[in-house]
Amino acid sequence: MTLYRGVNDLSEHLVVKELENKRVCIEQNSLVSFTSDRDIASQFGDYILTSQIPYTKIVFFSEVLPNIRFNGEKEYLVLGGRYDSEVKYY
Repeated sequence: MTLYRGVNDLSEHLVVKELENKRVCIEQNSLVSFTSDRDIASQFGDYILTSQIPYTKIVFFSEVLPNIRFNGEKEYLVLGGRYDSEVKYY
């Protein structure tokens, strides 16, 4: 599943390996927040990380509880680890 994360400073993240075409392998914290909406991710930082997250790594997503007011940011809580991500600056 394609998910997005906005960050202000890439130096705050552990870049394990630089790949081709503006892609990097980043070590994420044990639990990390993503969104399914790129525009929402841009509200959290100038760099947008676009990652392919396996469904088995998704712990929670806002649409699972539609009556809770937690769905404004279309948030997904994902188990951490190493993720290949495309990095774009906006």
